Amino acid sequence: MTLLASPVLAWIFAGLQSGWRALNKLPLNFILVLPILGRIIFFFIKGMLAFMVGIIAMPIEYVKCRKH
Repeated sequence: MTLLASPVLAWIFAGLQSGWRALNKLPLNFILVLPILGRIIFFFIKGMLAFMVGIIAMPIEYVKCRKH
């Protein structure tokens, strides 16, 4: 693993929590009617989206936290 890849991977995995929190703010009421396989697929897709959203959401949460 190169020296550049380690910080990038750390940034992505650290953003997972921020991304998941940002996605939880969206009203997703249809999850209640999905069967078990649908829920597994839903959480897999939500996890992938949380990775992508977290890259942007983590610095925003960090700046908000630093202002308080």
